[in-house]
Amino acid sequence: MVGVGAVVALIGVMSAWFITYYSFPGRRIFEVALFLPLSIPGYIVAYVYVNMFGFAGPVQSALREFFNWEKGDYYFPDVKSLAFCTLIIGFNLYPYVYMLARTAFIAIRNSVAVATTLCCSRYKILTSVVIPAVWPSMVAGVSLVLMEVIADFGTPQFLTINTLTTGIYRHWFLLHDKYSACILALLALFFVFLLMVAEKFLRRDEDSYSAIKMNTNYCYRWHFNSKLVIAFIYFVCLLAVFLGFVLPVAPLIYWTLERLPTINYAEFFPVVLNSVGIALITATIVVTIAIVMLCLTRGRQGLSYVVRFVSMGYAIPSTITAVGIVILLGKLSQLISERFLNVALIGTIVGLLYSYTLGFLPIRRPIESGLNKIPER
Repeated sequence: MVGVGAVVALIGVMSAWFITYYSFPGRRIFEVALFLPLSIPGYIVAYVYVNMFGFAGPVQSALREFFNWEKGDYYFPDVKSLAFCTLIIGFNLYPYVYMLARTAFIAIRNSVAVATTLCCSRYKILTSVVIPAVWPSMVAGVSLVLMEVIADFGTPQFLTINTLTTGIYRHWFLLHDKYSACILALLALFFVFLLMVAEKFLRRDEDSYSAIKMNTNYCYRWHFNSKLVIAFIYFVCLLAVFLGFVLPVAPLIYWTLERLPTINYAEFFPVVLNSVGIALITATIVVTIAIVMLCLTRGRQGLSYVVRFVSMGYAIPSTITAVGIVILLGKLSQLISERFLNVALIGTIVGLLYSYTLGFLPIRRPIESGLNKIPER
């Protein structure tokens, strides 16, 4: 978890800094491309990496064939390892930090321009102006990623990495030990609670920066002549986009084209429409609830803790959430049927939307970060 936090903070903040304050060819392309890794689920990325770089994958097979190696004649990093898992999740989730950091950088562009006209060095601007202002947004992004890591099941499960979520699944569904699974789930919630407390503490000075009115339409970017600097910028941006999006997507496109004649389009398009429809409905519900909750809790410290408590459901693995929702909807359907009319809520879209809403309520963090920039009165 710490490794993932370091990766997303480093890649997300650096790429946002380069995109916002430096002018270089291809900047506008990278500005959009750096968001693309979020479009691929982490377990899909893990699947592609394992199939590409595993022992039977094309990369190692090509190396053995070219150098006439046998098993044991060479060293290749284990794909199903903690280090690889950290990199896969980190390069998949860094756009959370990139998005929030870039928004914060844009908000202080004119302050950076003023500091530049006062002949401040770039290091001085970075440490005295940029970091204090962008720190709350960076903390919010990293905390969101860490909550995602705690709740992630597919990626560590596929890479055979033992985590709290894989332990919950194993004890609940394989060992049928619900007591131990509940203890692990409570432990995951406790870690999320600690993350929320740490986030609140680290963002305690946010209001002093967010209350400053900024002219965000003003755009100031540095130009440079050093080839080393531009090479480093391209390296960071290309590495993030390549490892997070291009490398996972390219094999998927190839495998799809290879099996294109066998696709049953009569079943394919309804599945796509269902997925897109559910995604749009869920996004609308989550954003609406988040905005309403944040507006109601502004200036009310007690209610803000309630909102944070509700958001802790993000840490519960989706399989456990599904079981709990099925039990809840079953009891609710029974109660309604006994007192009012026969109704079956299990197997409907209601449970699915409820599960997604519970899981994605932490999306309030980016909204909260932007809302805090608006003075209350």
